[in-house]
Amino acid sequence: ENISELARDNLGTVEEMSRATANLAQQAENLAKLVSVVKVGCGAATDDKAPPDRNRSRSPMSRDLEAALAALREGEESTRRRVVEELGRSGLAEVIPALLLAVGDESWSVRQAAVECLTRFPEAALLPALETALRNHEDAAQRNAAMEIYVKLSASAGLALLPLLQDPDEEVRNFAAVMLGARKDRGAVGALVAALADGDVNVRHAAATSLGQIGDPQAVLPLVAALRDEPWLQYPAVSALAEIGDPRAA
Repeated sequence: ENISELARDNLGTVEEMSRATANLAQQAENLAKLVSVVKVGCGAATDDKAPPDRNRSRSPMSRDLEAALAALREGEESTRRRVVEELGRSGLAEVIPALLLAVGDESWSVRQAAVECLTRFPEAALLPALETALRNHEDAAQRNAAMEIYVKLSASAGLALLPLLQDPDEEVRNFAAVMLGARKDRGAVGALVAALADGDVNVRHAAATSLGQIGDPQAVLPLVAALRDEPWLQYPAVSALAEIGDPRAA
């Protein structure tokens, strides 16, 4: 019986190793496809002409991603879409920033493909990348793309946004408030009410607007109190109360 159990255990281990190997092989195949698409579509924009020492100093993955980014910036529409699709099929977390770039593409087809690819990533890999993009003060396009994807994700994305309302960076707090409203996330009402007292008036403004979008009556009395705040906050508070439509605001 012990020998039989050992054999079963070993069989399970072999099967797990086989699955892991197959997964790695699939990722390698997807990356190889990506490289071929980029080379065809990007042509001279690839890194083949870079100084040899510079080429050797970076990993193949880094060079492939740089070529993909070049194709997304300079390639024809059909090439950009193919690159996006291959990036998505690779399943690699490293390609998420490139896909975020494509969310801002001028072509609806490319944008749609990028959004679809990003929303298929496991949220455990996607959410940290989105937060990194949200904190990128040098690239508004990346931040806007990250916000668009946050809004399209499941409830776990809303939970990930709640701590950002307490972030030291007032812009991050502001973005979090805006996204929670766009998601119409009722689980965020308490945190958004608390944000009406934020030290930054833009965060307070975003919180009031989002409470109106969510439309939960719990926000009525805090919004009435917000009417005593500075004029910049009074307008979104009045608009939010109108959207909620509770008679206590009369």
